[in-house]
Amino acid sequence: MSGINGTSYEMRNCPMQPTLTNETDTEMFNDDLEAKAMLFEQVVVNANDGIIITKADDITGIGGPEITYVNAAFTKMTGYTLQDVLGKTPKMLQGQKTDRATLNRLRAAIEQGQPFKCELINYSKEGKEYWLDISIVPIKDKQGNVTHFAAIERDITQRKQFEQDLRKAKEVAESSKLEKSDFLANMS
Repeated sequence: MSGINGTSYEMRNCPMQPTLTNETDTEMFNDDLEAKAMLFEQVVVNANDGIIITKADDITGIGGPEITYVNAAFTKMTGYTLQDVLGKTPKMLQGQKTDRATLNRLRAAIEQGQPFKCELINYSKEGKEYWLDISIVPIKDKQGNVTHFAAIERDITQRKQFEQDLRKAKEVAESSKLEKSDFLANMS
C-alpha cells in the first residue's frame, strides 16, 4: 500500500492493517489516514444532497434507527438541525402521503443489511411535503457487521412537479385531439 510521500506499507492478513516498521512509518500512515478522514468529512459536510447517518441497532424496534448525524444540506431541505434530530428516528420525517409499501420494502432491506434506493414523500419541519430520491447504504465494521446506515437524499420535488405538469398537458392535448376528431366527423 502506498501512502503520503510514496511510503510503502506491507499488508498482512487484514487489508486494512499495514505492518509499520518504525515510528516514522507509523506517523506517515496516521497522517495519511487523517488526511483521508478530513477529505471524506469535507465531502459529506459540503455535499448538496442531504446526508443522514443512523445507527444500525434498533431497526426492528418501535423507534427505528437512531440518527447520529445530518449535514447542512439536510438542514436546508428539511428545516431540522442536527440538534433537532439527534437521537431520533428518520420516521419523524414521514407523513400521510409517505408511501407505506415503499417503507415496508425499505425496512426489509435494512433489516437484511442491504442497500436500498427509492423515491418517496417526506415532510419538512414546517409540514411541507417534498419528494426525495433516497439511496441508503449499510456501513460495516472490520468484521463485516452493519453498524450504521448512510442515507443520501436528493430533493426531486421540482422534477416530480414537472412530470405531473407534463402528464396533465398530455391529457389536455389528447382530449383536444379527440374533440377535434369528433368535430370533424360531425362536420362531414
